[in-house]
Amino acid sequence: MPMTTKRAKVCNGAMGRRGRARREELGVSMKELALRLGVVSQRMSQIELDGVECLGTVRRWAAALDMDPVYLAFGPRKIKGAKQS
Repeated sequence: MPMTTKRAKVCNGAMGRRGRARREELGVSMKELALRLGVVSQRMSQIELDGVECLGTVRRWAAALDMDPVYLAFGPRKIKGAKQS
């Protein structure tokens, strides 16, 4: 039986908002970021609205924005058992 790989889906608007905020913080235009990712500007706009479905794209997007891909995909996470200050 051949082994198949499934793409993990990570897709949501919150991810898109985090990516857009970081892009704006860096002063990078949507067109420039689209060029870095190898997509057209229209696709970049869609990514910022909806997030992405492929973990590889999350990694490339995060690298282009110099940010942690886990934070881009999921946002800040609380660690169980950690003291809150």
